[in-house]
Amino acid sequence: MLTRLKSLARKFIGIFHKYSFTQINLIVNRFKFKRKIEIGPGAVRIPDFETLNIAWTPLTDYVLDASKRLPFKNETFELVYASHILEHMPWYHVEDILTEWIRILKPKGVLEVWVPDGLKICKAWIDAELHGDNYTEHDGWWRFNESKDPCRWASGRIFSYGDGFGTRGHFNWHSSVFSFRYLSEVFERNGLTDIRPLSTNEVRGHDHGWINLGIRGIKR
Repeated sequence: MLTRLKSLARKFIGIFHKYSFTQINLIVNRFKFKRKIEIGPGAVRIPDFETLNIAWTPLTDYVLDASKRLPFKNETFELVYASHILEHMPWYHVEDILTEWIRILKPKGVLEVWVPDGLKICKAWIDAELHGDNYTEHDGWWRFNESKDPCRWASGRIFSYGDGFGTRGHFNWHSSVFSFRYLSEVFERNGLTDIRPLSTNEVRGHDHGWINLGIRGIKR
């Protein structure tokens, strides 16, 4: 009960923030010369980054839905950074969402995206089921899976767990899976160049570890 009350309180604060402080921040930050934004901030603010999140947190500048049209002018930001956000978007909207994120990038601006490596997750599951080679220990994520069953692990990593109570429609469910090949093709179709994988030492915020897949591209 207490957890649900906290969730309702955060939802109310988020609505209030969206129509008050978010609007103020949009006006104030408009006059900055060099701007970077993190979509979906973690527990610690990345220095010099503005922050955008669908739900309110103490570190959120803009309570907005990153899957929708964003209230920023074309070519606003030098860097757009999104870590473990894109997998929460419907798979059939992913390309349109990335097109929007690229719209707000300046020419020569950088887009950096981190997502769970869907190919790695599926291969680990298949190898465990068919060959008995269970290397999901490399990930070590066992939420709702005390038995460490590889099938339950794969379900958790692919679909996530929502709010933990089974509420349908909660923003924490996953709706997409990714490979580097697919994302690099989407980046290229949307006019990005110098596309390459990101290494673990290029993680700017929270490092999701073994399942992490990072990709970077530069706007023409």
